[in-house]
Amino acid sequence: MNPNKSSPKFTILNANKNDWNILQKLNLEVFIDNAIYDDDIDLARPMSKLGEENYRQTLLDPKNLTLFAYHGEEVVGYLCATPLLIPFRKSRYLEISHMGVSPAWRSQGIGRLLIRECEKDAKKHGFQKLYVTSYWKNRSARNFYKNAGFEEESVGLEKVL
Repeated sequence: MNPNKSSPKFTILNANKNDWNILQKLNLEVFIDNAIYDDDIDLARPMSKLGEENYRQTLLDPKNLTLFAYHGEEVVGYLCATPLLIPFRKSRYLEISHMGVSPAWRSQGIGRLLIRECEKDAKKHGFQKLYVTSYWKNRSARNFYKNAGFEEESVGLEKVL
């Protein structure tokens, strides 16, 4: 993918296989933010050996898409997407599995740029739909995705045993 100068301030580029530590740090920020919505989230996971292995595998798998948003040399946001098989559905899905923008850079259009670039790549590779999940209590994330054209289509339920 060629650099997409979508904004005078930000550039969206594909991550490379050696960028796992950047992905790890950005995902830690998301975990910390999401702790208010999920009291069961493992905040140690992103910086653990298992977390590191997950980020390395994400970047090594050629089916995955990982994008970074740059402001100059600084990575200020990211999006990871992977093919999602829903056996009872006809469409080919690409799932946004992780996405985040560093707190200091939010509300500047970076998330929209990442989604747009993801959409272009998904279409280029024959996907018909993007899929994303969000914590129900995270109203701002749900509104962000709705404003990006996503529609609520299912609800996940959880029960403590």
